[in-house]
Amino acid sequence: DKTGVRSLLGALSFYNKFYYNFSVDMKAFYDLLKTENDFKWSKNEIETFNKVKRWLTSKPILSHFHADRTHIVAADASKHGIGAILYEVDENNLRHVLEYASRLFTTGEQNLPAHLQEAKGLVFAVKKFHYRIANSYFLLETDHCGLCYIMTKKELPPPMARLAMFLQGYDFDIVYKSGRKHLDVDYLSRNPLETIKEENEEDVMFMYSISDSLQYNIKKEQQKDNYCNDVKNKIQRGADVRNFEIKDGILYRLVRTSTGVNYALVIPEIKRNEILRLCHDDPLAG
Repeated sequence: DKTGVRSLLGALSFYNKFYYNFSVDMKAFYDLLKTENDFKWSKNEIETFNKVKRWLTSKPILSHFHADRTHIVAADASKHGIGAILYEVDENNLRHVLEYASRLFTTGEQNLPAHLQEAKGLVFAVKKFHYRIANSYFLLETDHCGLCYIMTKKELPPPMARLAMFLQGYDFDIVYKSGRKHLDVDYLSRNPLETIKEENEEDVMFMYSISDSLQYNIKKEQQKDNYCNDVKNKIQRGADVRNFEIKDGILYRLVRTSTGVNYALVIPEIKRNEILRLCHDDPLAG
């Protein structure tokens, strides 16, 4: 309907800096919104929509991961579901998409108060992009101002406290973004994927048995990795380093959930593609 098209154009406006003929190529959509025109989804509109999908899933909007860039996790919730986008910022301060994600709310989640739905959106986004952001600092964007204080409030209701406890395992700052500047993920939350997955806080911690040889290789590569060495040196000097621990000479990040603390290997940058490939090739990894 016209509301959906208007919402889509609002989301696309975030990326028109990459597209010099945006207004011309979106003419079919703009014509649909004219008061004198009836809503009719015909061949022209279908071709335009397919063009949008190709545009959003190719360069320059889409980018490969660069560990040395600033990363932003944007999340939003609506009454329908959750939307999330992982961005990275280039040398010209332009945002490029690394990944999109969304899911429907379950029946129970649809009845939650808005602040809990939004908090679940943050947790969903962080879980979804875990393998990109687990070992580095990132910004977490929300259009719900109250969530900016979720990590600093001394007392929280139990449901919110459990979500905050999960987020403690990551290194990030929460940034408020007004709703009109949050339309990219807002669109995803209002049009989520129809697959519903009941989530547990433990879902993010994929526990794979790694061989002794791989563990030895990771230990060796950690010794060459600047980031790992910096964290290790701070720990050994007695500095206040949050959420890290050295065990048997290997650096781990502590990931806290409502069921306790999990130890996540800090993967050196040179080994990340190999580990990601192993995880995705594992039949249990999906």
